[in-house]
Amino acid sequence: MPDHIVIGDIRPRIQYVADGTQDTFTYPFPIFAAADLKVYLGDAPAAVTFTVHGAGQSAGGDVTFDAAPAAGTRVTLVRALAIARTTDFQEGGAFRAKTLNDELDRQTAFIQEVGERIERAIVAAPTESAAPLVLPPPAQRANALLGFDAAGAPVASGGTGGIAISAAMTPVVQAATAGAARALMGALGNERLAKSAAYTVANGDKGKTIACGNGPWTLTFGAAAGYDADFALFAVNESAARAIKLAPAGGAEIWLYPGQTALVLRQNAAWRILHPERWRLAAGVTVHVDPANGNNANDGLAAGAGGALATFAAARDLVCRNFDFAGQTVTIKYPDGTHTVPIVFGVASNWVGGGQLRIEGNSATPANCVLSVTNAHGIEVTGAKSGRVAVRGLKVTTTGVGHGLLAVHGAKLFVEGDFEFGACAYSHCSSQFGASVSMDGNYRISGGATIHLEADLNSSINSAGRTVTLTNTPNFTNSFARALQLSLIYCAAMTFSGAATGARYYAGTNGVIETQGAGATYLPGNAAGSVASGGQYA
Repeated sequence: MPDHIVIGDIRPRIQYVADGTQDTFTYPFPIFAAADLKVYLGDAPAAVTFTVHGAGQSAGGDVTFDAAPAAGTRVTLVRALAIARTTDFQEGGAFRAKTLNDELDRQTAFIQEVGERIERAIVAAPTESAAPLVLPPPAQRANALLGFDAAGAPVASGGTGGIAISAAMTPVVQAATAGAARALMGALGNERLAKSAAYTVANGDKGKTIACGNGPWTLTFGAAAGYDADFALFAVNESAARAIKLAPAGGAEIWLYPGQTALVLRQNAAWRILHPERWRLAAGVTVHVDPANGNNANDGLAAGAGGALATFAAARDLVCRNFDFAGQTVTIKYPDGTHTVPIVFGVASNWVGGGQLRIEGNSATPANCVLSVTNAHGIEVTGAKSGRVAVRGLKVTTTGVGHGLLAVHGAKLFVEGDFEFGACAYSHCSSQFGASVSMDGNYRISGGATIHLEADLNSSINSAGRTVTLTNTPNFTNSFARALQLSLIYCAAMTFSGAATGARYYAGTNGVIETQGAGATYLPGNAAGSVASGGQYA
């Protein structure tokens, strides 16, 4: 066993990250004396009390702090010998092996420390030919940049000479502030330009964020040729209730809804608007449709000529493309009057974020808001949607052909309270091809139809528990309720006020009309109902 320290092949440095409870940290390299170990907390020498153990041991030792360093603190232990010779061999004196070994151990330790420092320095690769790597004198490098000339030698540069900086980039490098450098490069910055009324964007607005409030108004962009080739800016709508119109010359106008941000940039000789993120709703929103006074160029967020849209299709597309419902209710609101354009929610029309889309007229007096359609269905919903589709406050009539309400191909339609069915060419309410309709509130019938409730092709209608008020003795030329082909009409516990004419029901091809034993004369009509081909009336 050696009687001196053994210097192994190990780096004289180790580092830890404190956890707030550990107070002892080991070092795996030898030291000759406790003073040979430097202890750092973070980037500074430790200014707390600690004890070094293991000096003189080949395997190293540990450092114990009186108090554990704080969690996240970097703990560094490094050997740092004082560079001095502590032995002197005398001419003709004793030549002891231990003395020689101790001296060689110290020399090896010195070399390890030098090697560790070189590993942490910037050095030339061993494959490079010899090149001067001497720094320029202080007078030359003061307040200058460090660069390298064509031979790879260090030079001091003011940013325009000695290192490769193009003439175009020289002003950027020499700019006094980061904002000035961004402006020179035409880069988007964080300068906010607040506007609350109609404004035409200037070329000097390049790189800014235009914060728009108090909509609606128009943010206009002139002909793209009048702006820098690299012109770009952000527009953000900070209004809480109304939209801001972006109107680029020669391009399509778009509405920027509350909370939305758009990037507008010149691309070649034209404007390009990167489509903004959706308006994520924090509360319910009403979109107004007014066929008589509205305009599809409006934002839809207010009633009347200055805000309402002209068509349901425009309102539908607006909410499907721009809104994130986030579980909220969006109401498409009609004013009083007679409206003749069908309401169609096709299979390709859907929205994001669940919640509910409600189509509403006059909930207090549905007869004042009439949807009167010729040769088409009054309200048609096709396919499953992101959330509920509900209708309320309308009176629906059709002539020629067409159902009053039609849900098909997996659609789910909810008829809320205060709804009125007028005269319809086909059925008042039809559910087909795997769809479902739920009568969620009491309603009225003031006109006849071929059928009132029709479920066909594995579909369903639920009107249980509702009160139905019939006026004008409506006539149903087929039956009041008809269920066919594995479909169900669940109509138990209903209350009917008023009378109707026609057959009370028909159930065929395994369709079911479930009244929970209410009896054959339970449903309105003046003629007996019937069943056929596996149909059931129960």
